[in-house]
Amino acid sequence: MAVIGDEIIISGDAHFAEPADLFQTRLPRRLRDKAPHAIKTPEGEFWISGPNLKNPVAGSTGGCQSDDFATAIKKGYDGAPKSVWDPAERLKEQDRDTVSAEVLYSSWGLFLFGMEDDELRAECFTAFNDWAGEYCSDYPNRLKGIGMCDVTDVATAVQHLEQIKRLGLNGALIHSSPVDERPYYFDFYDPIWKAAAELELPLTMHILTGAKGKGMLRYSDQREDGLPVQEFGSVHYLTRVVVEVQVSLGNMIASGVFDRHPNLKIVLAETDVGWWPHFIYRLNHLRGDDKNSPTKSKPTGPQQRPTGDYFKNNIYATVQFESDTLRIAVEECGADRFMWASDYPHMDCFYPEDRDLVRRILATGFSDEDAAFIVRDTAAALYGIDISALMAPAGV
Repeated sequence: MAVIGDEIIISGDAHFAEPADLFQTRLPRRLRDKAPHAIKTPEGEFWISGPNLKNPVAGSTGGCQSDDFATAIKKGYDGAPKSVWDPAERLKEQDRDTVSAEVLYSSWGLFLFGMEDDELRAECFTAFNDWAGEYCSDYPNRLKGIGMCDVTDVATAVQHLEQIKRLGLNGALIHSSPVDERPYYFDFYDPIWKAAAELELPLTMHILTGAKGKGMLRYSDQREDGLPVQEFGSVHYLTRVVVEVQVSLGNMIASGVFDRHPNLKIVLAETDVGWWPHFIYRLNHLRGDDKNSPTKSKPTGPQQRPTGDYFKNNIYATVQFESDTLRIAVEECGADRFMWASDYPHMDCFYPEDRDLVRRILATGFSDEDAAFIVRDTAAALYGIDISALMAPAGV
């Protein structure tokens, strides 16, 4: 049993929220009439990012402030804590939650990956990155911002990566599932992988960021309030949302991306981790790397090593609630692959009781060393957090 006393805890996946007028004020003037924006309706406040791209504001900005999602939707931005766009307030929230540092992702910007307009999407990412850099600049050791990178066009993607590095951000969010006609096994993406590795920027695939309306949006029927029909939405979330990331990752491994770019790092965010051992076993089995595989010949193709090697050297994941399945994944790949995540301020976060959640997750079957990686050391090493400069939480 790992003991989580007053140890420093770092969240590997939390969120800030773009101000409602971010794109109306920061996009080139020629694009502002098409800018993503928030609207208020009788059902609540929503983000409109394009045709059929409607999402409730509350889930990403102030969900933690309400026990009832319907009520949160009604409040919209008015129900959001100041910390989602005020970094000084963010530190106060961290102190209250006894979390010492956070890796921060966009909120409703996640859905911008689904936009059809390539130019508009790319410019929105550029505008977001500028804002995110400003947000994190005063507290760079406690606020580790992740920028957004549009891989639809190679030159644009490299420009985004260079911008992200220049602004002092610490990683880049890419499409969890690219356009259908160009999966991640295409060598089209090699200049992007090369740039990310050379710039030492981990690339994240976060759920709900599929290209051209994929993710939660393309396949899931929506109600008037912008939420998926519950009966179908939960099954869709259980299957397609995570499977899209698995397909993207599998394509990268099988096509030799990590063999050509051994320093490339990929983070899987909010995808759960219990599937890792089975995914590794299955791909090894099909390749003939598994001792019980019916494949008798030596594995051929671009992938040069057993699948588990890539998970142990190039791939990381955030984990929020899993315990038993996390333990199995740790046994397979090592604790230094995993980062606990609060998901603050979204609806399913435990703020301000995240330390209690961490204690429950690690209560059985984890050593103190494993726990240290999961709650602190993995994120610190990956994102350059100076643990010695962080103060131990008070009042624990």
